[in-house]
Amino acid sequence: FYLYLGKLTPQFFCEKIFGVGRLTDVDENLLDLPELDNQDSERLRTFIHHLNAAKSHNVPVKIIRDDMKQRMLFINFLIDDRTESSFSYYEFLQHLKTQIK
Repeated sequence: FYLYLGKLTPQFFCEKIFGVGRLTDVDENLLDLPELDNQDSERLRTFIHHLNAAKSHNVPVKIIRDDMKQRMLFINFLIDDRTESSFSYYEFLQHLKTQIK
């Protein structure tokens, strides 16, 4: 699973999920989320555990920060997932944005 952290990721998210004060302090080599004693951390870890339960093996969490070299590779995966009958992830987000307005 990929967890993309954009440059506007709120400080409270970094604190609640990773236990650090700044986005640049999030360890890009993490393969699992740290177990922090708060409800937000527990919910996200539970959600990932639920997704892994449907698989034959656990899939590690890969952190992609906006300032990392792997960012463009990740973005290409999002763009390339489009088929004739469905939106790419980017197109889907744009569609949601227009639906919310």
